[in-house]
Amino acid sequence: GILNNKGTSVDPRTLGVQNYSDAVARDCAGCDDGNCTEVSLFALTSTSTGIAGRFCIVGDYVCRHCRSHPADQKRCVLRFASAPPGVAADHRQGSSMSNMPSEPEAFAEQVAELLRRLQPEYVVELTGPRELIVNGRRLDLENLFRLVNHDPDRGVEIVEHYLDQLFSGEASAISGHSFDLVRGRIMPRIQPETIFNHLAREQVAHVPYVNGTVIVFVVDLPQMTVSVTTEQMIRWSVTSDDLDQIARENLENSTPEMDLQMVTSKDGGRAIILSEQDGYDAARLLLGDLHRRLSGRLGGDFYVAIPARDMFVALSAGPDPFLRRLRGRITDDYRRLPYPISSELFLVTRDGVAGTQTEQREAA
Repeated sequence: GILNNKGTSVDPRTLGVQNYSDAVARDCAGCDDGNCTEVSLFALTSTSTGIAGRFCIVGDYVCRHCRSHPADQKRCVLRFASAPPGVAADHRQGSSMSNMPSEPEAFAEQVAELLRRLQPEYVVELTGPRELIVNGRRLDLENLFRLVNHDPDRGVEIVEHYLDQLFSGEASAISGHSFDLVRGRIMPRIQPETIFNHLAREQVAHVPYVNGTVIVFVVDLPQMTVSVTTEQMIRWSVTSDDLDQIARENLENSTPEMDLQMVTSKDGGRAIILSEQDGYDAARLLLGDLHRRLSGRLGGDFYVAIPARDMFVALSAGPDPFLRRLRGRITDDYRRLPYPISSELFLVTRDGVAGTQTEQREAA
């Protein structure tokens, strides 16, 4: 039979198990090591194998620990000879079924199905090729679609992790925290103004920036980031300018040193690539001493490209052929990568950061 970790009997059908007597038990290294804290642990004795042990039972038969530790997956959970409805046969045989559909509408349908499985109590409606309505709230799938296209072999894993974080209780719990508790975790992010095409501007704590972008604020948690709303800002009795100052200070404190890669082209152009991969690469354009840190290597004032959240490329102000080549690549990255920000260049001087959008329009 199946007992939960408190010794209480559990109906296996509530766990998605249709025929646990045919299960073949495989040790889950994560659970046996005590690391699988996000799912329930169960004691199971398989009547067909006689094997007893502690295992996680989740919808896709791979616990969250093992999703993050691929080497453990071969020994994870249970492989069912009789799969629950809606779970394909190759999935229960151990295949990762990692690929998501490449067509936007089919992709949205698959995301909706995964979300219904992960959160069966939610009301999920498909309203467009890249849009869901979840419990009455709009969920834009554009960034998720780009994330999966960027690493298609991990498609299902990426989607499930994204949905886990998006609907985590940790995200809702942060709304009740005091300002003193979260102050040191508030960080800035640069976003395109187009986010307000699907978000209510008055509900998002933000300040205007250059090149058609805004600065928004997030609370950086160990496993996710949660956007700061104007409701929280009012409850904390702070202004958007206060948040801007605090977020920049926290960004400075998190960036004492930067891992920089210098590249020099044949025609004399120079580029510096920053890739901390912590979700704040593009936001480092907001560092107050950025000009001092990089101008010596780039010959004075310079440009910065931030086509997406996890990209930062500083460019020397010339020569023109070098900049033209790089502009083409920046535009491609902006159209291709997840969390796009801007295809424009940002001019960094001693006095601060200026946009180039108006200048380019006039030149055109």
